[in-house]
Amino acid sequence: MIQVLMGTCNGEAYLKEQIDSILGQSIQQQHKISLLVRDDGSSDGTLNILAGYRDRLEWEAGENIGIVANYFELLKRTSDKAEFVAFSDQDDIWLPPKLERAVKCLRVLDPAVPSLYCSRTMLMKGNHEAAGLWPSWDKPRPSWKNALVQNIAVGCTIVINKPARNLLIERLPDPTGVIMHDWWIYLTISAFGKVVFDPEAYILYRQHGNNAVGATDTIRGQWKRRLARFRSWDYGKIHRQAKLFHDLFKDQLETEQREVITRFLDFPRTFAERLRHAWSTGLYRQSALENMLLKWLIISGRL
Repeated sequence: MIQVLMGTCNGEAYLKEQIDSILGQSIQQQHKISLLVRDDGSSDGTLNILAGYRDRLEWEAGENIGIVANYFELLKRTSDKAEFVAFSDQDDIWLPPKLERAVKCLRVLDPAVPSLYCSRTMLMKGNHEAAGLWPSWDKPRPSWKNALVQNIAVGCTIVINKPARNLLIERLPDPTGVIMHDWWIYLTISAFGKVVFDPEAYILYRQHGNNAVGATDTIRGQWKRRLARFRSWDYGKIHRQAKLFHDLFKDQLETEQREVITRFLDFPRTFAERLRHAWSTGLYRQSALENMLLKWLIISGRL
């Protein structure tokens, strides 16, 4: 069985199209698809739409607790019978082979190792018009040293195996210290398992004014967003998330991992120390430009 987790909140505009694309996945010929939904305090017609699928999905209405806590609650409710767990937004469109592709990539890995599949997406305007691939890089280097300072796992593309699900549930963090649920999943699985990034896109990723997070649909827009993010981002959030991870998993980290995260958390105070740290830390982002910006943030004392 493949269990799909979907968090909803005032998603009536696109929800039906998304649900239909999940229930119409090609892999259902070999694997049962179980769609589990938790509504996060919707005030529109979302609950009526969910009720219309009462025989085809499982759902519950809860109080508004925020997107991170909502997906952590869904994780807690996953079935022990699920061989794989996938994560879904409420407003995209999954192409028919999305889950089949993910399972195929995960099956070639050691089934005992916590594993995560993620991929690029095809940006989509409201009229289903394709607007380019996102993220732009097609050959990223996923690793724990990247996950400490950058997330490359777009939540709606993530599929994990059962060992990864068990690892996550065993030590779920306080959601208030987590930047986003998908970043936490990437951080955890990259530390103790295997991450596979697929450069192909099997999801139409809708961009509109109500996105919780996402990408812009033009190159100019992407660069404006990227530069604005580096100017205004509270990089203390990355530090706090790393501290939370360290406190939860320090007894499971390998020696090198403990050294890396300890150096990251015990930030150098003098300019000379920060300069050396910027070039020796081993932490990195996926593009050359963002890597240089990362080093500048370290040297300037902002990270």
